[in-house]
Amino acid sequence: MSALKKLCFFLLFSLGIVTALIVLFPYERVYILGLFLAFVGMGTAYLYVVGATSAFVNFDFLFFSALGLAGVLVGTLYEIFFLTGAPAYDFLYPLHLVLFSWMSLWLFFSAFFVSRRLKYRWPVVLIWGVAMAGLFLVLQQYGGRVLPFLKGEVMPRIVQWVIGIEGLSLVTLGLVFFWRHRMALTLYASLVLWIVFRMIAGVFWLKASVDMANPLWFQYILTIEWLGLLFGLDGALYSGIHQPFHKLSRQIQILNEEKMLSLRLDRITRTLNADAFQDMVRYEVLRQKRQRSDLALLAIDALITMKDNSQYNCPDNVLGLLAASFRANLRAHDVISHWGGGRFTILLLDTDLVGACTVAKKIQEVVSMSEYLCGKDEAEVQLFMGAAVYMEGMGVEDFLSLAFRNLSLAREKKTNSVVTEGIFESPKAEEL
Repeated sequence: MSALKKLCFFLLFSLGIVTALIVLFPYERVYILGLFLAFVGMGTAYLYVVGATSAFVNFDFLFFSALGLAGVLVGTLYEIFFLTGAPAYDFLYPLHLVLFSWMSLWLFFSAFFVSRRLKYRWPVVLIWGVAMAGLFLVLQQYGGRVLPFLKGEVMPRIVQWVIGIEGLSLVTLGLVFFWRHRMALTLYASLVLWIVFRMIAGVFWLKASVDMANPLWFQYILTIEWLGLLFGLDGALYSGIHQPFHKLSRQIQILNEEKMLSLRLDRITRTLNADAFQDMVRYEVLRQKRQRSDLALLAIDALITMKDNSQYNCPDNVLGLLAASFRANLRAHDVISHWGGGRFTILLLDTDLVGACTVAKKIQEVVSMSEYLCGKDEAEVQLFMGAAVYMEGMGVEDFLSLAFRNLSLAREKKTNSVVTEGIFESPKAEEL
């Protein structure tokens, strides 16, 4: 959504609220229209400056929008009920303050934990808001009885001072972030507007206090002030700093993971390469020593013969198909590796010699019954296999060497059966 569409939606929504208020309170339409005009003027200027951030679509924006619009509505109703003398005045005033207290606390959490992903912000804020609502209501209704110095205008002024100090701390925090990151033009602009709104609000507050004029404008500009702080700080910090850096760091992490994975995989067969396979063997040998489990290894050499050698990539394609055939006939936790040429190794976990021979026979049968095509050309595949079973006292090199030695014997004998010689001899143990 473009900034112009956001602005139009924002203004139409505001117009809808104002129209509803005029219908509900026709005698106060002058004040409501004045509220709307000020809202349009300052809102338009503000949104053109800082309203193009992507905070419009994140959870913070939705939460803040709800609080901000509720603050505008409650503040307006508060003034209207005050003018008409309705009893709801005592309830709306603390509710108005609670909404802005929620906004300020949420903003503080957003700024303070901008470099951390705080998962439980909103429960803390909601609990805080409920506590503040209770405190405001109690002080509003019973503060004068319990504490005589809270009578009259003292309590509202105390609350205004608290909000002012809170706002000043947020501005200071925002400036610190701006100085550290040196980026966020939107943040700087929002802070300038925030200070301007504070000054204008102060002028209207003085006029309302001295001349006893209706403080509706002050309530409205105070709302705009908080909306400016909300969209500026939170939008700039999250959309201008947190989200792009988080997205970039995630992309870098994915690229690093893909690069590390590509370094461990064979390009042709997408199985483990020799180095990665040897690391896996070392790990499984250590596990076998701890758990006393069986561990077997198959070394396979595939002799591929093509009737038509005109297509240079056919042997590679056949190797990929062979690897897929092997994988389809193995368990999920067995490990397959391509060592180059037609050589494969398969690490069979929790498998003894009988199990290894059974797997080898199954693979031989599947390959002999399968067709490996490259275009119209069919490949003839002959497998030679050597097996090894890990015995106590073996080193990793002994384990691998035994499997490849039996593979060499299978090639010399030109046999399709798996060779298992020398398995029960006890070689000298080597350190891992």
